[in-house]
Amino acid sequence: MQNRISSDDSSNEGVTKQSTFSRGLLNNKNAVISLVLALSIWFIISTDRRNIQQWASIPMYFGTITASSKAMVNAIPVNANENKTIYFSQARKDRSGSFIQDILMCHAYSFLHNVTYGGVCFPPEQYIREEHLPLMKSVGLQDIFPFSCPNVTAFPNSKIIPDSIYRSEQYFTRNYLDFIQRQVHQYSPLSNSSKPSIGVHIRRGDVFLCSDDVKRYLPNSHYLSLIEKYSSGDGTHVTIYSESQYHKRRYFESFKEFSGRGYEVVLDGDIGDVWKGLMSSNVVILSKSSFSFVPALLAKGKVVFTPFWHAPLPSWDIVDDVLLNETKVEFQRLRAKFCTSSSSSTSSTDDYYDSE
Repeated sequence: MQNRISSDDSSNEGVTKQSTFSRGLLNNKNAVISLVLALSIWFIISTDRRNIQQWASIPMYFGTITASSKAMVNAIPVNANENKTIYFSQARKDRSGSFIQDILMCHAYSFLHNVTYGGVCFPPEQYIREEHLPLMKSVGLQDIFPFSCPNVTAFPNSKIIPDSIYRSEQYFTRNYLDFIQRQVHQYSPLSNSSKPSIGVHIRRGDVFLCSDDVKRYLPNSHYLSLIEKYSSGDGTHVTIYSESQYHKRRYFESFKEFSGRGYEVVLDGDIGDVWKGLMSSNVVILSKSSFSFVPALLAKGKVVFTPFWHAPLPSWDIVDDVLLNETKVEFQRLRAKFCTSSSSSTSSTDDYYDSE
């Protein structure tokens, strides 16, 4: 506005200077107000971040939780029901399979009791494994299972429930599985191709033939027998998902037993792609691992289950006793051949199929 006032107009000179001073004072006042507001917002976010996370976490009201404080503030509800009962689960320190399986169990328990699931709560001292969130995003679970903790101030009926209440496969009802499967199947399954598919997860990595944790190990022959049983001939596409040699441990059994038969072998693949591959297979053959147990829960194809400490779903095929006995004999033969007495002395093959 100043450049519109003539410099030689003496009658306006005082007005121009006064106007400039007033505007400067006003701008300074606005700047101070803006600074105070900014500091207030920063203080609220810094001291009450866990509450903001809680507000942002409840799927029924708030949408997707993000790592951005601004996004979480914008997600604060307008018409939240403060009397709503909200359950949370305590984050486990396990790898992704067990971590997400525990969340699924709590979510299924909440679903059965018509209670909102608020999310999985990490205590301040516990770090989040870097693979957890990308894995959940890869199958579409990040909106359903936010990372958040109870805010009893805003929601008095929000609480973490002990895992002893919800850790049971009985809560994976048909209604719940239909619901959760609709959330994750957002890609084209292999079952749409001309060839039927079998996805096989073989637990290796930190589990090997001579390890103390022998109950998790299944010999190659076990998987080969199941593939032969469920294969429809040369037209079946078989994919083996596993891990390569763990540190300097020897596996003694080679994956060439699978690749030599024309099966595709994927080692150390992206875990999100592995889950999607298993979930989209016509037949899923599980290992003794939560890593394959979780995508089996989300899969729509046939699931083949070898007994271990998790209970199978009623619709799954259970490996029969004949093959289990053959597997146990082969396992003992391999241990006697390759494992020294010192490496196997802490574990007995008698408890090979016992529950933990």
